[in-house]
Amino acid sequence: MSYSKEEIDSYDYDRDYFQPVVEVYLLSTNHYKKYFTARRLNLTPQHWHALNRLWSKNGLSQAELAKKIFRDYPFTTRLVDDLEKKGFVKRKRDSVDRRVNKVFLTKKGKEFKYKALPLFLDRAEALRKGLSDSELLKLRKLCMKLITNYRNYHLENK
Repeated sequence: MSYSKEEIDSYDYDRDYFQPVVEVYLLSTNHYKKYFTARRLNLTPQHWHALNRLWSKNGLSQAELAKKIFRDYPFTTRLVDDLEKKGFVKRKRDSVDRRVNKVFLTKKGKEFKYKALPLFLDRAEALRKGLSDSELLKLRKLCMKLITNYRNYHLENK
């Protein structure tokens, strides 16, 4: 798609439909960084996202984890390396396909859920203020559409 000089010059970020989505992401990321730093947890928001996915389904392959955290395979490999060094996860070769590494939570990784998840729940509760259940459902549906569109765009524009 091409845009004219006038379209580019008239673009106003503050009126862009996606600007609030970006700002929610940035606020959330900054909140996690501050929370983890203040508690000397030596974690990043990316670590948190990966752990959260593993708490939902332990034993994902690295490829499955990469897809669930919206990262490429090399990034996910480094992330899992880091989580392994911190003692939160352990890799195991798949018993059927030895080329596949599965990522499993360690005891420390499982127990960390009870320390970290309350942060997420508190933040989610604070973000829900003033929103009805129907608004939250609509927001979720809209976000899922955005995720689908991003994934399709990525596949079409590799």
